[in-house]
Amino acid sequence: MDMTLPLLRRLAGQTPPLTITSAEEIATIEILMLAGHLDATLAAPVIAADGTRSRVATVHGVTRLGHWMLLHAPLPPVRRTSNFKV
Repeated sequence: MDMTLPLLRRLAGQTPPLTITSAEEIATIEILMLAGHLDATLAAPVIAADGTRSRVATVHGVTRLGHWMLLHAPLPPVRRTSNFKV
């Protein structure tokens, strides 16, 4: 599932700075940063003793381009709930 818009909406409604530790959200934050939608800082990955990697992102805010994206985002597709035929 693409979580770009839901994450951007959630971050736009928060008071910065926010610390994000979820690997999936950090990957999305990286994409949003590269596209110019978020002002964020990514820390270097940390490797724990058990070999797992973790990373922390600090989100400072949603850029003007990010707010524009939220305003002009396409609506989700409408799903049919019935196969009624005439």
